Amino acid sequence: MLIKVSFSTVNRTDCAYRSGSPKLARLAYGLPRPRAVILGMEFAGVVAVAGSAVTAFSVGDRVFGYNEGPCGGHAEYVAVPDSGPIA
Repeated sequence: MLIKVSFSTVNRTDCAYRSGSPKLARLAYGLPRPRAVILGMEFAGVVAVAGSAVTAFSVGDRVFGYNEGPCGGHAEYVAVPDSGPIA
């Protein structure tokens, strides 16, 4: 699904990614700068596109979710599977 993001949060994980602290976390987040270009774990918005395999949601549904692995919640659009942590 493609979600048009209306709202997003900045949580402590986003702050840790951006600041690179604790120092040991840089091994996971990226040494010189964060590996994720667009941060943001939590988002809320509207389903803009739903693929043919999506059964739980349809275009126009208001949703919110959590996108920990690839981040991207601060973007204008975020792609998520309908089986992920989204309601």
